[in-house]
Amino acid sequence: MTDTLITFETAKLAKEKGFNEPCYWRYNEDQEITATKIGMHEQPNFYSGSYAAPSQSLLQKWLREKHNIHIWVNYYRCAWFFSLGITDIEHGMTYCFAEFDIHETYEEALEEGLKSALKLEKIKL
Repeated sequence: MTDTLITFETAKLAKEKGFNEPCYWRYNEDQEITATKIGMHEQPNFYSGSYAAPSQSLLQKWLREKHNIHIWVNYYRCAWFFSLGITDIEHGMTYCFAEFDIHETYEEALEEGLKSALKLEKIKL
């Protein structure tokens, strides 16, 4: 069992939103996955034209801890879908919305949830 890495498209969105957490994989300009050089995993976006490629779970954790955005993946009637929740700590509330497109796997639904979360206006540099 292994963690699923985010796609190139999601990696680009994550970089635009400031994701630069330590990870061992990155995408190069040709959208190929490569390992970061020894000692450089602390700054995976350091390379010109590269994008950090964390696992889906690491990016999900970053969204939750840095931006108070929660992603839930649910299964209903033979299909996977995701929900997003935005926590307003100041007022003690969570605003939720769901996307009901059908996905064949948990990972596909989570990937779409990650992309949708990164596109939210709430996340600013």
